[in-house]
Amino acid sequence: MHRRLSRTRAAFAQPQLCRRLGTPEESGRATVFLLSDETSYLNGHDLVIDGARTVAT
Repeated sequence: MHRRLSRTRAAFAQPQLCRRLGTPEESGRATVFLLSDETSYLNGHDLVIDGARTVAT
């Protein structure tokens, strides 16, 4: 089962420019940024956190 999961993760990460999956910490940093005062003037924006997958397709 573990081997199959590793292959699935590798296959999912392949088309990404980063060639790896993001970590929960990386996604969390984006969340913290969006909740911070740094975004007081930011509105109506979709923040895509996908390791540049949308750029690669």
